[in-house]
Amino acid sequence: GGGRGGEGGGGPIGVNSNPVSSNASFFSSYSQNPLINATANHTNYSMANYSLNNNSNSYVSNNHSTTTTTITTTTTASFTPYPSYASPASTFAAASGAHILPPTSTEPSSPLSQQFAMIIDGKSLSYALSHRLSRDFLACALQCKAVICCRVSPLQKAQVTSLVRSHGEMTLAIGDGANDVGMIQKAHIGVGISGQEGMQAVMSSDFAIAQFRFLVPLLLIHGRYSYKRLSRMVCFFFYKNLLFGVTIFAFNAFTNFSGQYVYNDFYMTLFNVVFTALTPVVIGIFDRDVDRHVAYKFPGLYRQGQQNLYFSVRAIGLWMLSALYQAAIIMIFHLVGCSPVYSDRRSGQMYSLFETGIQMMSCVLLTVHFQICQVIDQWTWLHHLSIWLSLVVWWLYLMIFGAFPMSLSDELYNLFIGVNAQSAQYWFYILLVPCACQLPDFFLRLMWRRYFPQDHHIVQEYEALERRHHRTKYSGGKNAMVGMVGMAETGG
Repeated sequence: GGGRGGEGGGGPIGVNSNPVSSNASFFSSYSQNPLINATANHTNYSMANYSLNNNSNSYVSNNHSTTTTTITTTTTASFTPYPSYASPASTFAAASGAHILPPTSTEPSSPLSQQFAMIIDGKSLSYALSHRLSRDFLACALQCKAVICCRVSPLQKAQVTSLVRSHGEMTLAIGDGANDVGMIQKAHIGVGISGQEGMQAVMSSDFAIAQFRFLVPLLLIHGRYSYKRLSRMVCFFFYKNLLFGVTIFAFNAFTNFSGQYVYNDFYMTLFNVVFTALTPVVIGIFDRDVDRHVAYKFPGLYRQGQQNLYFSVRAIGLWMLSALYQAAIIMIFHLVGCSPVYSDRRSGQMYSLFETGIQMMSCVLLTVHFQICQVIDQWTWLHHLSIWLSLVVWWLYLMIFGAFPMSLSDELYNLFIGVNAQSAQYWFYILLVPCACQLPDFFLRLMWRRYFPQDHHIVQEYEALERRHHRTKYSGGKNAMVGMVGMAETGG
């Protein structure tokens, strides 16, 4: 097994062959042309239960002598003993009879000094996947930059995938033949390559591609877009329903839980299926923060999905806090402003329950759509259409349904046209309340983007500057921005 160095920093690594993997070799990837010096050291190593005879390549038990081959990556750095407590890799090495030397370097902070790789064949893998060593094998493998399992059976492919997945890691399996079906089915995401090996892998996969090179755009472009779109769409669904539900609950609490709704039954029925249905669908399909070629140019943006920035507990919690705050603002304005001691109507009548319900529902719908306007990254005519159409449908519903006979429209008969539309308070509230709800969120997003920008914020500025200079046929500013996005381009 191999792993990152403990306190010694980065540098070369030396690995001894062991009972678990006689053919396993580990190398450091920080040097382009490392000099490999393999020497056979004939030493006696005693194990309590197991040992491997290198000469006969047979697996025997009890206490025996083992010939150990040491493979060392030679660089200008010096070796330091690997502490047994430094990482799980040492546990795996101790159990398997391996001795690991950590990387040491004059530049311990260098990221390249922390890179390792593991190569293990099928016979060695059968021991590593045993119940006694599987956890240590996984802990060791997770510290490596890459792990190559060669000459393995289809069952072992599926077992390795299942082992990694069982410990909470996200897995993707890609294959082109029938021997990859088990591995593809065990992974979170299965990708099948259609070719000369048949269609078994494609039929059992989640995604099918024609060539292996298409995996890059599948992940960096379509995968990233899909993650961000679905995350925002799901969070928006939770947000708008919590906002709507809290206003209903708060009004019932204000009326001593009398059971009287402030909204008409049709409002609650059509809230999700008509009034707020179109906008999240458009966002979940068409929204994107950067263009395709920019996402391909800066692969570091993909790390946002690996870090789960948009669907974490923190991200969902911020959406829920916004919903609670905005629901509180809506209720405070209406419980105070629509009190029975105030009237702006010529007849002197105060706002009734149903008129207050229309005003509150209008404020909720406008607040919800103002909120989604803040998270849209790239505006298109479809985004404008979904927002304006949803609001127009709401007011058309009030006018058309209120024009029906009283036997059909019930308490909504001529209510919007005859009362709300003629009230200055109604139009003032549906502008004031949504703006009051959105101001804190707006300033927080503004300050966060200004002083704590994320990778995609920087790339968006670079993209805007690139388009501006392309229009003016001037490229001086473009070169100035390249350094700002270097960490995103390199995946940092």
